[in-house]
Formats: sequence, C-alpha cells, structure tokens
Amino acid sequence: MLHDIVYHAPWLHAHIADWVIGWLEANSARNADLLRQAILIAKSTADGDRLSALARAKIELQAPIAEQSIWFALWVDIDVDHALPGLETWLGSLPAAEASTAAQHFITELLGSRHRENLRTGFDSFRTPAHLKHLYMLMHQHIRVNEDINRAAGGVYSPGLRDDAQDARDSLFKMLCDIPGKETYVALRELAEGHPSASSRAWMLRVACERAENDGDIEDWSDAQLREFYADQSMTPATNAQLFLIAIQRLIDIRSWLEDGDDSPYQTWQRVEAETEMRNLIAGHLRGLSNGRYSCAQENEMPNAQRPDIWVQRPGLISVPIELKLLDNRWTGPELCERLRNQLAGDYLRDEGGGRGVMLLIWQGRAPERRWQIGGRLIDLDGLEDALQEYWHSIARNWPAVDGVKIIVIDLARRGHRSST
Repeated sequence: MLHDIVYHAPWLHAHIADWVIGWLEANSARNADLLRQAILIAKSTADGDRLSALARAKIELQAPIAEQSIWFALWVDIDVDHALPGLETWLGSLPAAEASTAAQHFITELLGSRHRENLRTGFDSFRTPAHLKHLYMLMHQHIRVNEDINRAAGGVYSPGLRDDAQDARDSLFKMLCDIPGKETYVALRELAEGHPSASSRAWMLRVACERAENDGDIEDWSDAQLREFYADQSMTPATNAQLFLIAIQRLIDIRSWLEDGDDSPYQTWQRVEAETEMRNLIAGHLRGLSNGRYSCAQENEMPNAQRPDIWVQRPGLISVPIELKLLDNRWTGPELCERLRNQLAGDYLRDEGGGRGVMLLIWQGRAPERRWQIGGRLIDLDGLEDALQEYWHSIARNWPAVDGVKIIVIDLARRGHRSST
C-alpha cells in the first residue's frame, strides 16, 4: 500500500504526512524499504522541526547500521549544522569495516542510487560549499578511493552498494563545483591542498582555477544597460558586483582628476586635516559623478554599531562600503593591514553575503616621506596599493562570504612634482 501511495499518488503525500510522522514517532519500522517509503511520504510535511526531531530521536535508539544511516541522511538534509558533527562522531565510533559500510549506506540514502530515490526533503541544508566539502572529505575517509571497484573492463554487471556509494561520493564534488562564488573556490582550493588522494590534488587545483575564471566573467548587461552605456558611457547597476565596479571606476576618475588634471584642486585638498572633511569631499564628488544611478551616505550605522565612512548605495542592492584613511595621520603598515582585515572585511562586510568593499588611502604629502612594513617588506607610496591588495589576496580565504575588496591610493603630492628629464 505504501509503495503504491509513494509512486502512484504523490498528490496524497502532503495530506497524510503528519499522520505518517505520528506513526513513526510511536513505532519502529524494521523493514528498510517500508521505512524508506514512509519517510518519502513524511518529507512532504511543512514542519521541518518535527521531522528533524524524529530523526534525532530514532538515532538515539541505536538501531542497526542500515536503519541508522537512513535517519542520519534525513537529519543531514534538514539540519546539517547539528547533524554533521553527530554523523562524524558516529562513523568514528565504529570499527573501520563497519564505518565504511555505514558511510556507504548513508551517502546512497542521502543522494540516491541507480535503483532508488533519495530521502532528501527539499530542505537541502547541506548544499553549501563548506558542508559539501566536509561531507566529501568525510566520505573519502570512510569510502577510500584505493578500495573502489573498477568496472572499466566492461561486461554486464549488477551494481551493488559499493558502486552506488562511489557514485554518490563523487556526486558531492560535482555539486560543489556547480555552485558559483568565492566560497566554492576556497573550498576547492582547500580540497586541492588536503585531499587524501595525492593524485587528485593537481586536478582539483585546475577545477578551482576554472571556477575562479567562470566567476570572474563580467555579468551580462541587460538591453537597457547597453542603451544607457551607448548614450553616456555609464549604466544603472543591477547587482552588487556592478555597483562595486562603478564605485571603483568613479574613485579612479577622482584620482586621475586630482593627480593629473589641469584643474586639480590638489593644493586645497592637501590642507584638509580632518578625515571628516576629506570624507565630505570624496562623497560629494562621488555624488556628482553618479548621474542618479547610485547615492552616497556617510557613516550609516550598522547593526553592530560600526559606521563605515562612506556607503555607495542603490535600492535593492547590497551597499558598497568605502573605508577612508589619511596616510599622513601616521598609519603604520601593520595598522593598515589590521584595519583592512578586521574593520572592512571583519565588521563592514561580515553580514553581507557576497559583499564587496573599498579601502581608500589618501596621501597629502604634509608628513615626511614614508615607508610601510607590509608582509615583511618596506613599501614606499608607489607600491602601497599593490602590497595591500596582495595582502588581501593572501588572507581572502578566511572571509569566504566577502567576494571582493579593492585598495585605492590617491597621491595628492603627485600633481606638484616637476619633470626632471
């Protein structure tokens, strides 16, 4: 009866899911097929918390490995943050052979096999780069590559649990590769450095580079954006990435004007002593270049009471924070690195998934010639932007949710230099 309901009456599942969960809470289904069919119906419930609690309660009963694996697969799908440590502990407590069998049952229940639908509920809580990497490494620990069954010789065969588990284990990597973004790139780089199979590391590094190349492609513009750009060499941003690029381009325009423009007010800007006044100048010129396509706010308070110097904003998009520092105010190299690391990335961008930000450094030339200690080297003003950008790239993996940080240095003393050739 359950078989017929599962495969021939899917419209009925949501109506009886809570009743089936109630039955499972009060009874034990020792037949694996019966249990699996009951869960396939129960997963239609809208009450994920109840289903997660059911899985946890059944796991505590210490059922046979095949049954435990079913409940762990259900729990991981619904609440991976709590389930994954429990799964790792359980597999680690078993003898090696039993742990391998348990891992094979678990991964085939989670992702399905050639003969059977998976038990996933649609919550898919494990489908994040960090969780997929963790699961992939855990499965490799207990389903070892050097013990895989090689069917390359061909011939007719009937795949068993090990064949299905190998396929499911490898599917985790494919799922990871299909997720765009920096978090996936970081996860792939970590796999390339620490994969248990040394022969796979070079290939995984290549896959990580391909992921970075794909993510680095410029987003497609809409027809309206193309028409805007044709008309006035600018367009309205539709994503945070586009807003970030526009903010960078406008700041570079301001730098070119200040450093090389015939009408540069560099001497006036050199006399500015307070960062608040310099912030007003930068924000004002950014607004003047916006053509109504973005707005600038100063020191908007964040939930953690932090106040970035300037926000570049557009309704419906993640804002781009600009952190301003006057280099003449005795900022040292380690202090700039710390502000980049903890203030811009750690505070301003920590709650903005996929966020991007700018660190704007202005040298007025009022102080004596300076050098900054960064990465064990003494850097002069000409190399400061590249050195800090390189420093960010060296630590960027520690902030997987931050998609981009740009360092921009403006030298207000440059315009006053005379040619000596």
